[in-house]
Amino acid sequence: EVSSVPLQQGLRHLQGAFTNFFAKRAGYPRFKSKRRSRASAEYTSSAFRFRDGRLSLAKMADPLAIVWSR
Repeated sequence: EVSSVPLQQGLRHLQGAFTNFFAKRAGYPRFKSKRRSRASAEYTSSAFRFRDGRLSLAKMADPLAIVWSR
């Protein structure tokens, strides 16, 4: 299952984009292709936990092992 947090964040960004458009602060929001852009997800602070070098995301059974590159 997909966590609801990244979906809600996407709607929040879309609402902000249309608010800025109708307030004449920005242009019309553009469609961004799923195939050509970088895959990413945005989580709020309540939807993840980072302890002992392991990252646990919402609705995931096992934590992820993180390797820092910088």
